[in-house]
Amino acid sequence: MSDVDDMIAAAERFLGTSGRPNAITRWYAERNGSEFSRAPWCDMSITLWANRSANADVVCFGRDYAYTVWHAQRFATEGQWHVDVAGIRRGDIVFFDWGETNRIGRIDHVGIVTGVRDGVVYTIEGNTRDGCRRRARFASTIVGYGRPEYGRGRSAEGGKGAGGDAPATGRGSLAPPGVPTLRRGSAGTLVRQLQRCLNVVQSSGLAVDGRFGPLTTGAVKTFQNRTRGLVVDGRYGPATAGKMRVARTRLRDDRRGGAKT
Repeated sequence: MSDVDDMIAAAERFLGTSGRPNAITRWYAERNGSEFSRAPWCDMSITLWANRSANADVVCFGRDYAYTVWHAQRFATEGQWHVDVAGIRRGDIVFFDWGETNRIGRIDHVGIVTGVRDGVVYTIEGNTRDGCRRRARFASTIVGYGRPEYGRGRSAEGGKGAGGDAPATGRGSLAPPGVPTLRRGSAGTLVRQLQRCLNVVQSSGLAVDGRFGPLTTGAVKTFQNRTRGLVVDGRYGPATAGKMRVARTRLRDDRRGGAKT
């Protein structure tokens, strides 16, 4: 049965990792898509350490995370979210907002707590100055923390792959339960990721600008229309995300097969 010491030991083995792609981003990209090999990797690190220590079920709820906001929201959904630093302890997954807004939606970064002393929170973090390092943090930038139920983990190197999280509907979805779907008017990194995916799976020719406008809506509808079992509404929710992951995996496998011949 795995516990907090296993999780921290897994993190310690990656101290000194730096740059990208690196061992952590390559592992995550192999599970979730090549675009992650050079993406911000703080929560990829948490996901890898959880898998390597057989804590994936309790730290990541059996899913893969690259997007810190969704990870924190999942802790909140499970009733395992704690605001600020009151009661924080070794093994907690701590989330940061450099803008000091203390809002989950503004979270920038994540690490694992290795100890607390005299108001200082000591951590191991991936993607801090583009490396895996020990850090000392203070309450001003800490939004809160998730407390995994260590001792209940069941599998190593398991779970569902995902861009940030995967619902039970399939490997690789970008929209976990409880998180709003992407739709017209959405903006940001996740929309850019979606646009890149659409350009790959169906040559949509979208500008990767992070704005979910009419062209992106139309491209999503095109994908939904040509994929069995999807509602054609132009919204990118769990069902569409799961189907897109399948399409990308098949395309990647086809290309590998072609390369072999």
